[in-house]
Amino acid sequence: MYKKSILIFGILTLLVSSCKNTSNSNINESEDIVSETSIGDQISNVSYLKEATAKLSELEKKLLKETPIDNLVLRQFFVDKIDNFNRQELTLGDALNIGIVTGKAVYFDKDDREIEISVSDGTGESGFAFLTLAYYNLQMDVTKETETLKERNIERNGNRYSVSDRDEEDYKSSKITFIISDRFIVNFIGEDLSSDELFKIIDGYDFSILK
Repeated sequence: MYKKSILIFGILTLLVSSCKNTSNSNINESEDIVSETSIGDQISNVSYLKEATAKLSELEKKLLKETPIDNLVLRQFFVDKIDNFNRQELTLGDALNIGIVTGKAVYFDKDDREIEISVSDGTGESGFAFLTLAYYNLQMDVTKETETLKERNIERNGNRYSVSDRDEEDYKSSKITFIISDRFIVNFIGEDLSSDELFKIIDGYDFSILK
């Protein structure tokens, strides 16, 4: 418990520091970067910490007592096929040996486009520490753009999403991160797919096993 508290305190310190230093970092960035984090947004980013901390305090009481999801159950979440994408790789368990149950599956279509889906269970001390970091990051109102990269947090269908799009001359990719059931951190990564295309995959995916 002591180690987890130290980790969460460190996370909060970094987040508050990041909010305070946003305006300074924007001045030092190159001219091709457009930041849409206003002073009002920065104040909002700091003020949400109190509300978020209260919610996480309640979640902590619950999730530290929960049994981590069983690998056999988590396996059912990673379907064999998504539209025209076939599953080519599946990894389940505590891959990093740090007390967090995770799962990852990789899918390819005939054009070698790739979708990677990963899930981390927020139960236990280590899992809850990672859930805390993901939760705070998702609540922040931040948009950042360069010529090839756009990152933003959005509200969609009542849930928060961290969305990233990279669009270069011969390459594009995207990543979407969100939380299911106030417990599971979910990542969808698309190679040669935009976030709009990835959201269509997410909208059609069955998340009932995580609810």
